[in-house]
Amino acid sequence: MLVDVSRGQIAVEDAVGQLRDLPFRDLGFARADTHRHLRTGFPEVVLGQGKTGEQIGAILIELARGGSTVMATRVSPEVVSGVLQDVRAAGFAARHHAVPKVVVVGPPPVVDPARGTIAVLSAGTADIPVAEEAALTAEL
Repeated sequence: MLVDVSRGQIAVEDAVGQLRDLPFRDLGFARADTHRHLRTGFPEVVLGQGKTGEQIGAILIELARGGSTVMATRVSPEVVSGVLQDVRAAGFAARHHAVPKVVVVGPPPVVDPARGTIAVLSAGTADIPVAEEAALTAEL
């Protein structure tokens, strides 16, 4: 962005406006933390419950623009197809995991054996969605 300012491709005022909100991007209905991955080394997780499909999609797209993988949990079956369509139309790869109701945007994680092993245990079939969500979270 600063190179674009120096070349005259972006006005100084526009660049200041873009930098002012960092590391957050105000979407009107949510403030997307675009630097969480840089600060923590972990991707952002969006709680989809209570949000519209358009809101979930907009948040995922904004966070994915930062280049990291992002996950939305508790995405209702009624909105998931719209979320996937919006995210893919914005040029991002998106995967839906139906049982845990999770949408993952971005490249699949690279397995690093040096990170160790995590076991996710379930006491019964009612716990399977939560266990799968935990396993996906650990993979990211």
